[in-house]
Amino acid sequence: AAEPPRFARALYEPLVSDRYARFWRTVRDLAAQRRPEVLVTTFLYWNYQPAPVSPDRLDGVYGEFVPWGQAPIVYYPMADEAHAWNQTQWLGWHERGVTMAYRPNYLLGGYCMPHLSTWQAGEMFQFAARHGMVGFDFDSLWSHWAVKGPMYYVHLRLAVDPEQSIEVVR
Repeated sequence: AAEPPRFARALYEPLVSDRYARFWRTVRDLAAQRRPEVLVTTFLYWNYQPAPVSPDRLDGVYGEFVPWGQAPIVYYPMADEAHAWNQTQWLGWHERGVTMAYRPNYLLGGYCMPHLSTWQAGEMFQFAARHGMVGFDFDSLWSHWAVKGPMYYVHLRLAVDPEQSIEVVR
C-alpha cells in the first residue's frame, strides 16, 4: 500500500493491503474454478484499509470499508487531511473493482458523551454513495440515543437519499 501520511503512520503499521489483496484474489480464483460467480468478502480495516499499490483488479471481492483518522483519534471529526485520505483509500479499492460497502466504527466514539460529527461523517457517507457504495453496516448502535441520536438520524436520512443536503437534514 502507499506510504500513509505522517499523521497516520502509527495507525497503519505494518501495512498489509497488498498482501491481503493478493490472498483474496487467489482465494477468488481458486473458488471460481468451482463456482464462477463466487464473491470473496472481507473488511477493509485498520492496517489493510489503505488501498493497495498493485493495480491488479479485484473483481469478485466484496469489501466493507472502515474509515480511520489520525492517531490517537481515529473517528470523525478529524483533520481535513485525514478525511481526504479516507476518500482516496475508498477510491483506490473501488477503482480496482472491489464491490464496496461502508462500515464505520465512529458511532462508538465518545461512549455516552456527545461525540458528534454530523457534517464530516455525513460527507463521507455521501462520498461513498457517489463512488460505488452498494450498502452500509453499522455494528456500533449502542442505543445511546441522547448523545448519538443526531448521528443516527443523519445517517438514516442519508441512507434514504444520500444526495440531500446535510444542512437540511441537520
